[in-house]
Amino acid sequence: MCAAPAELHVQQIDQSAVRRGERPNLGKKVAVIGSGPAGLACAHDLAVLGYRPVVFEKTDQAMEFISSGAGEGFSAVTLSGVYFCRGRGIYYSGTTGEEISLLGRSEEIEKIGRSIEELTAEVGAEEKNCAGMREEKESLSSLGGRLDGEIAEARIRLSGKMESFQEIERDHITKKEKCSLLMKSLDELESSRVETMSKLEFFFDCSSPWTYLAFESIQPIAARDVVEVVWKPILVGGIFNSINPSVYENRARPVPAKARYYQKDLQDWARFVGIQIGQPPVFPVNSVKVMRGAFVAIEEGVLVPYARAAFRRYWGDLVDISQEAEVRTIAAAAGLDVEAFMSRISPCFFNSFRMG
Repeated sequence: MCAAPAELHVQQIDQSAVRRGERPNLGKKVAVIGSGPAGLACAHDLAVLGYRPVVFEKTDQAMEFISSGAGEGFSAVTLSGVYFCRGRGIYYSGTTGEEISLLGRSEEIEKIGRSIEELTAEVGAEEKNCAGMREEKESLSSLGGRLDGEIAEARIRLSGKMESFQEIERDHITKKEKCSLLMKSLDELESSRVETMSKLEFFFDCSSPWTYLAFESIQPIAARDVVEVVWKPILVGGIFNSINPSVYENRARPVPAKARYYQKDLQDWARFVGIQIGQPPVFPVNSVKVMRGAFVAIEEGVLVPYARAAFRRYWGDLVDISQEAEVRTIAAAAGLDVEAFMSRISPCFFNSFRMG
C-alpha cells in the first residue's frame, strides 16, 4: 500500500504511464487480485514491464474503495494495457480512455477461470515433477561422483598392476635369456660329451642266463647316456668250442654240490635284478637264427626290445627259440616286418649282409 493519498497515487500512475510512451509486449498475462491502490499500482507496473495484467474485482466499480473513501469517482482514470475483471465481466481501458464492455460472458469467464485453475494445477504438478527431476539429477550427480572416484581408484590399481606385470615380463625375459644361454651351454656340453663318451661293447647270446642278467642290469646305465653301449651279438657255443670245451664235460657229469649252488646263485641274482629265469627243457639251445636277427634289429634301431623278447621267451616262457615260429614271434614283438626279417636272416642273405 502506498502511504500517499489514493487519488494522488492514481494520478501519478497515470501521468507516469503517459511519460513512459511505448512499452514492450511480453505476451504474458498476470492475474492481480483486487482493484484497490495496491492492485492498480501492481497492474500498472506490470503493464510498464510489458506484461498484460488482469485485475480481478468482486464489485461492479473499479477503485470503489478509493472512491468511497475520498468522495470522488475515478471511473475516468485511464491505465493503458490493463484488463479489469469485475463481477459482471471484463473491461479494458485503452490509451484513449474508451471502454469496451464484455458483460454477459460469465460462462466464458468461469471457463477461463477453470482453465487457469487447471493450468495452475498443471504448473504445480510440473513443479513437483521438476523437483523430482532435480532430486534425481542430484542423485545421478552424486552417483557420477562416486563412479568417477571408483574409476580413478581402478585406474590407480590398474596402473600398479601394469607396472607389476611389466616388471614380471622383464624378469621373464631375463630368465628366458638365461635359460637360452643355459640350454646353449648344455647343448655344447652334450656335444662335447658325445664326442668324448666312452664306449662299452656288450657281447651277448640270448641262450645264456648270465648274459640275460647282464643285459637287464646294463639298461639303467645305457639310459643315463654315461656311456655308449655297442651291442655285439655272438654265439656262446662257438666260444666254448674254441676256448672252453670242458664246459660240455661239466654239464655231462656235474658236481652235485656245485650244481646246487650254481642254481641258487642264479636265482638270487634273478630276484635281485627282477627277472624270471627258469630251466628250459631244451638246453643248450641253437640260437643261430635269433642271434642273426639281432644284427637286423641293430640296423632297425630296435635291438633292446628284440633281445628282451628273445630272453623272456626262452628263460621266462621256456620255449624253444630255435624254432622258426618262435623267431617270428620275437620279431613281431619288436615291431619288425616279420617276412622281411625272415628273409634277411636266411643263410645266403645273412652271409652277404655280414660280409658287407
